[in-house]
Formats: sequence, C-alpha cells, structure tokens
Amino acid sequence: MRRIFRKFLSAMLALVMAWTCMCISPATAAETSTGETRINSYLMEMKSSTDHSRCRVKLTDAVSNGDVISFYVKLVAASGSTVTGADMYARGGGANAIYLNSAGAETGRAVYSGMHIADNAIFEVDGWYYIECVAKANCSSGFELSVDAINIASGTIGQCVIAGVKINGEEVAVVGYNSGSTIPAVAITEPGTGEDDDEPTTSDTTYINMGYLPYYRTDCYEDLDYDALTHICLAFFNPDVDTLEITHRFDSDAEVEAIVELAQSNGVKVLASYGGSSGKTIYTEILPNSSDRAELVENMIQNALDLGLDGIDIDIEASESYTAIWNYYGDFISRLRQRCDEEDLLLTTATADWYADAISTTTLNQFDIVGVMCYDDGGANHSTYAMAVEMVEYFVDRGVPKSKIVMGLPFYGYTANTERENSTTYKAICEADSTAYTKDLSNGIAYNGIPTIQRKCQYVMDEGFGGVMIWELGQDSPVQQYSLLRAIKLELYGEAGAR
Repeated sequence: MRRIFRKFLSAMLALVMAWTCMCISPATAAETSTGETRINSYLMEMKSSTDHSRCRVKLTDAVSNGDVISFYVKLVAASGSTVTGADMYARGGGANAIYLNSAGAETGRAVYSGMHIADNAIFEVDGWYYIECVAKANCSSGFELSVDAINIASGTIGQCVIAGVKINGEEVAVVGYNSGSTIPAVAITEPGTGEDDDEPTTSDTTYINMGYLPYYRTDCYEDLDYDALTHICLAFFNPDVDTLEITHRFDSDAEVEAIVELAQSNGVKVLASYGGSSGKTIYTEILPNSSDRAELVENMIQNALDLGLDGIDIDIEASESYTAIWNYYGDFISRLRQRCDEEDLLLTTATADWYADAISTTTLNQFDIVGVMCYDDGGANHSTYAMAVEMVEYFVDRGVPKSKIVMGLPFYGYTANTERENSTTYKAICEADSTAYTKDLSNGIAYNGIPTIQRKCQYVMDEGFGGVMIWELGQDSPVQQYSLLRAIKLELYGEAGAR
C-alpha cells in the first residue's frame, strides 16, 4: 500500500502543471481501520514570497495544550526555478504561531506564544521534511499548518505537498487551501486499510540498523527507541583462556536477560559480541588448538541458548601479523556457522579493511551480516563520508554481496587532526555546543553530526547496501533534536520505524 501511494505521489509531483485556472477532482479518500474518512495530504501550487503564496492545511480536529502535531512537507521546483527554502509554521487561534525554516531553526520573523518546536524539530528524509511542533494552548478548531516560500524570485515556482498530518501519532483529517493562488489544493489519498496508508517516508526495504551496547554503558537500554533498531550486539563476551567458559563484564546474567527481554519484546534481535579491540590476545592462545576451537564453539552456542540470544557476533580485531588468529580463523568460523545453522542463530561480524585481507572471501560470506567499521581513521576527521564509502566498497570488491554489508557509523569523535586522541561521546559534544548536531567539528572535536549521518544513510539506500551499524548506542544525545539514532530512524524507515 505504501508503495502504491508513493508511486502515485511521485507521479503527481512529476507533472508540469499548466499554471492556468484548471479544475482537478480530489482522489478517493482513504478509509481508516475504524471506517473514518481521512484526507490528510494535499498537493498545492507554490509561489514566491513576493507573490505571498502560502500552502495551508487546516485540521478538522481540536488541538489541546501539549499535543504533538507532526506532518511532512515536500517542495518541488517548476522548470527554471529553484527552491532554496521555505518558512513553515503552525498556528492556532489567530496569530499564535512559530515560524521555522527548512533547516529547523527559527527564522527571526514573528514568533508568538502559541507553538514551540519539538525536540526533533525538522529532519529531511528522502526529500521530505518531517516536522513536529507542540501546542502551547488549546485550539477548538481551525488549527493551521502553512508553508510559505522564501528566497525565490517573483513568479510561480512549483508545487508543495503537505502530507501525513497527525496529532499525537494519530492521523487527522485536514482541509487544504492556497492563498494567492487560482489553483485549488488537490487531495492526495487512496482507498486503504488506514494503517499508515499515506505515510510518505516508510521504506519498502527493512534496512539493518545494528547498534552495539557495551557493558560499561547500559543505563540507556530502557530508554532506547527500539523502533529505530533491528539488532543489538552486547559487547563484549569472551572465553576464559584456561577453562574456555564464556564470560562477560555486564553486571550479571540477570542484566543481560533484562536487556534481551526488552529488546525482543520490541522486535529487536540481540546478539552476544565476542572480541573487541583489546580481546585479540585471548584468541591467539585458543584458536591454534583444534580441540579448543571445537569446545569454544560449543560453549558460545550454549551461552547464546542459555541467555535466549538470537545470535553471535564476531569482532576480533587484529592486524594481519596475528597469524595465530588468522591461520585458524576460517575453520573456527566454519564450525561456528554450522552450529548456528543447527540452532537457528544468526552469525555476524564487525570488521575493517585494515585487517580483512587476512580473512578469505569464503569466510566473509559465511556471515549473515558484515559490519564495516568505517571510523577510527586518523586525520582531520576519523570518519569522513569519503572514507566510509571507500571502506564499504572494499568489501564489495572482495565479493561480499551488498545486501550483507552494513556501514559503521560513529557516535563519538576525537580531537581533530590527531591519531584518535581525546575520545569524546556525541552526547558530551552536544552538551558543550547546542549547534553541534548541525556540523562535524565543535570545540576542536571532529565527529559526525546529523547531516553527515543522513548523507551516509542515503548512500547506503541509494547503492543497495544492507544498512548501518552503530558504535555505540550509549554515546547518543538523549535530546531528540540532536539524536543521531533518531536521524538514522527517519532516514532509513520514516517516523513509523523499522517495524
């Protein structure tokens, strides 16, 4: 249903309208699961600010103080025109409004008391602007959402779509109209079940979003947006060198089981991650012995079953000189793959190009997911867009299917122009600079802000990769406007999330 709607909407947007008085009949209204008729998407002519054309919809439902109003906006330029921005505002009961620009900031125009920007403000998703605002007063009728072109030469500039209007997550009916236009607003709807029929940003493909949660930063697990995730890797588990028994540094098995239960109840798969950057010496002592390899595999499988896990993740990081690992790694993974298949468990890996030459393509392709650690490089920024592209393409060249490859995204930074000095969480970066989310350098720390994260996600989708991987979830900002996890969610899945 979503695919049908998007095709219809794309076709509407692709039309070069004859900008004369013309009559377009509204499409059939969508029917919700409760049988109500909901028209909540409109296509409208957009003119420049000189012509003072505004594209507006009015909500037919009442709005109460504290309600969250969300909607989507797309701007499409007519031939020969360029849309460089738009003021977007919401108001209720007359002049109470707040104006936003397309970057999510207040424009400096009149700002009244009726609304304020929600924490997540505006995010661009697949060419749509997703906007949330919070009512600061009651409005029994006539609550209005409006888009007004700015920085445009005089004359007709194209089209505007306002879609997917919701109050507190529930679709509401709206009436569209234009000021300064002779062309009527056109309802864009279709018959359906009412289950997000008109959602413009939900993907047909469920991309992977695999986030790591280390033992030393688990406080966030109860507050995670599980709709933004498909997998969580608990870091780290490792065998005891002498007994080969599986150990971890989480507070207890009970803590692990609580995380697993909450994640799985929200549709997220949970894996135990083995290795880590400091765990390699353990495996130099175990892997060379065939019987130890076999026993280790059995212990890993049993640990996963005992804790109710969905799979095993291998994150053994060692240079190619660690032959005591790599000479036996292929056999180790083959045994583990066989046992995972027998127990219906996932087998994934986190790896990087700086040591992956030591791993055969046959071995790489035994993993269900190949997570590429596109970070921790030196230089001005440890995780540039160009570096990330180069790293995932390395694994494509190695013969790994794109559908298995996920691009690693960092939720942390380092002092710029150093070799990974002064590791700083994204949360701390944002606490020191309220504009940090808009850029990649703040107070001398280089990291990935929301625009770069969005750009990387878009590359993953455009090029047909499997998804993304996060190191690590506890480093994110809890403020929705700043949150990288939320930006990823909106980019990959839309507001509805991964399920």
